[in-house]
Amino acid sequence: MGKFNETVGNFPEIGGEREYAKEIKITSGISNVFRLPDGEDSFIEYTISWIMCDDNVIRPFIIENEHEGISILGRMFGDRKSFYTGGYFETKKTKYGAVPTYQAIDPELYTLMTEYWNEAYKGKGSAKPKTEWIYNAIQRTPEIIENQNVYWCLVNKHTKVVRFGQKAMLALSAVMDNDGHKIEEYDINYTKQGSGAKTVHSMMKAGPGIAHAIPGLLSLEETNYTRYPLDEITRIATAYYCLKHIPIKIQRMDRAMGTNFFAEFEKQAAIEQEMWEKNKINKTVTNNTPPTNYQTVAPEKVFDDSSIPFTGNAQPSRIAAQTATVATPIVTPPVSGRRLVIPSTPVIPANTILIPCPTCGQQIPEDSVTCPKCGDKLLEPCLQCNNLFSTKLNICPHCGAIYE
Repeated sequence: MGKFNETVGNFPEIGGEREYAKEIKITSGISNVFRLPDGEDSFIEYTISWIMCDDNVIRPFIIENEHEGISILGRMFGDRKSFYTGGYFETKKTKYGAVPTYQAIDPELYTLMTEYWNEAYKGKGSAKPKTEWIYNAIQRTPEIIENQNVYWCLVNKHTKVVRFGQKAMLALSAVMDNDGHKIEEYDINYTKQGSGAKTVHSMMKAGPGIAHAIPGLLSLEETNYTRYPLDEITRIATAYYCLKHIPIKIQRMDRAMGTNFFAEFEKQAAIEQEMWEKNKINKTVTNNTPPTNYQTVAPEKVFDDSSIPFTGNAQPSRIAAQTATVATPIVTPPVSGRRLVIPSTPVIPANTILIPCPTCGQQIPEDSVTCPKCGDKLLEPCLQCNNLFSTKLNICPHCGAIYE
């Protein structure tokens, strides 16, 4: 019994799901053909909460996954397997049915967390966490790019990712029961009908009459397609990210429950900041010898908390980072007397540390004070020691200055 069968076999009662994946778009009423090249057990399981943030923008917060555990925010919401016991979404059984424990204390907040309006699909959304699964997939169906049909995976020699909710995983299980569990050996035709909790998921083996389907085993070229690192895509949200976007909601939930999770978020964010500083120093030291006519420039600051230790019962929150080398030409007067012209735009080929902007998601240099795309301010100098630190921290990690 493999990982897939164990997962599906342990599903609780079916609940609603919402499609949000951007990578392979499964549009209602339109079939999509793809191959899961790494087999049935090659998924990563994670739990995600979509929250209407303090600025009225809906953002995703991954609160738990199979390789890091549960985050502070996940614990604040409560034990999902036991009516969210001990958390904000806790319900208690009464003679009138299940009653939310903290709804009456702050009804407006409870509505914002459980029944906000999602303009994207013209329906109500909820911050209550949902478990989802993500696979690398080779998409067969072409997509329209600049008015042309493009087979993206074929052109880029790279997989996409496809995300499934519980109903989709059960539909996939039905395919395997009928056509065999070696799903890497055949294409799948996936169609959805409806939306929200009423969505019907239909999957079947893509036969020879299905457009774009490719029968038989994967080619050697397809087997060698570059994969996405699923463990990085599904990393849990950092304390920094939470304090950046929902500090008011965290404080209001604390007041309703009589807890102080906000202080725990601040403590974890300070640890993230400290590790960020240490990683910055470590990443500037390299044993790689640069080319003779280039000088390695120290990478800019990154908010990379990939090695943050556990604090209390909380597991580390992380933001995935990429690495590349920033190199700047050195002007050396040539013997011939000709001048070397330095490009006005610096070249950034490899080893520059890039991180996603916590507001817009654009990949930006790690030491950016403001995001060059959305303009959001990320860092500011301490009024006491003048060192840069996160705009969401109340304590300067360099000198200990406290801010209101």
